[in-house]
Amino acid sequence: TAFDIDPQSIAVANENLAANKVIGVKVFAKDFAKWKNSQRYDFVAANLVTHDLMEFGKGLVRRVKLGKFLAVSGISLPNLPALKKAFAKLPLAEVKTLRGKTWSAVLYQKT
Repeated sequence: TAFDIDPQSIAVANENLAANKVIGVKVFAKDFAKWKNSQRYDFVAANLVTHDLMEFGKGLVRRVKLGKFLAVSGISLPNLPALKKAFAKLPLAEVKTLRGKTWSAVLYQKT
């Protein structure tokens, strides 16, 4: 399952899936705050700005199966400490942090 708030990204995602011969992925346009799905996943990836990651943190974690993984990215380096502080309150263990020149990403495991 994959979605984005921007409908144009859906066409690009479908093209990339086809180019890489990936089948069985449902891609749709949706606002995460309005997504009413209770399914749990082995891996959830969210590439959002820090504010949105912090706002949706609990909802993202709810979608991850116990012991499985959540990757968050789109975090500007100055905002990384605030994100880590907010996510420290969630049932997660930090696995790895990647830092680029201006952006970062964090991999968590649900505990």
